[in-house]
Amino acid sequence: MVEMRKFGLAACITFFALSPGLANAESYWQNSSGSPIQDSNGVCVIASAAKHVVAACKPADRIILLPGDNGKAGAVLVTSKGTTHRLDQAYKTVSIAEGGFSEKSVSAGKVKSEFGQLLNALPLPVASFTVKFVSGSATELTPEAAAVVTQLLAEVERRDAPEIRLVGHTDTVGGLLKNDLLSQQRAQTVVDILINYGLAPGVMEATGRGEREQVVATADNVSEAANRRVDIRVR
Repeated sequence: MVEMRKFGLAACITFFALSPGLANAESYWQNSSGSPIQDSNGVCVIASAAKHVVAACKPADRIILLPGDNGKAGAVLVTSKGTTHRLDQAYKTVSIAEGGFSEKSVSAGKVKSEFGQLLNALPLPVASFTVKFVSGSATELTPEAAAVVTQLLAEVERRDAPEIRLVGHTDTVGGLLKNDLLSQQRAQTVVDILINYGLAPGVMEATGRGEREQVVATADNVSEAANRRVDIRVR
């Protein structure tokens, strides 16, 4: 029994041993010393009609810690038979066999070459975008926003079933209620732009947070361009 707990943004590739019942049902190649031959993933090579075989094979459990989108790794605690081992560095791998834990490092290239097909099947990571607005306007975006929209559309095109969440924001000029409405209108403006580019309304969710979540903290009634924005997350 292997227990694995994650901390932070940790991603892993995990392999689990065959149960004794399954292992005993197969025959496996063995080397000259009588040990089962395993591939690069630690899995025993089945040989149903081989001359030199061993009746049972129990490959080690194996966990590889991968970095997140920012290049940093979280941490994973792996517990087996009452003993715990911590993985907290990217591309560290731990194998769990009868003798306990065995840790080593693997290269990013090796992970890609061995598990590329598996990694390509994983969902794409969340992508974030921000478009900014002219002061006081719910409909006028800054000139730089056009390039961001182009990048956003390209990201959506990569996904089979995209989900888009848009959150509007304001600076602190004006009252709270006015800014709540303005932030919602800004988010809806971006939704309308994306609809005009052919996106379905049903894949988008728009909300407004007013002046509550400032990128640059300011006092009341301060005009700040960084806070007049819509944050967009695509998953």
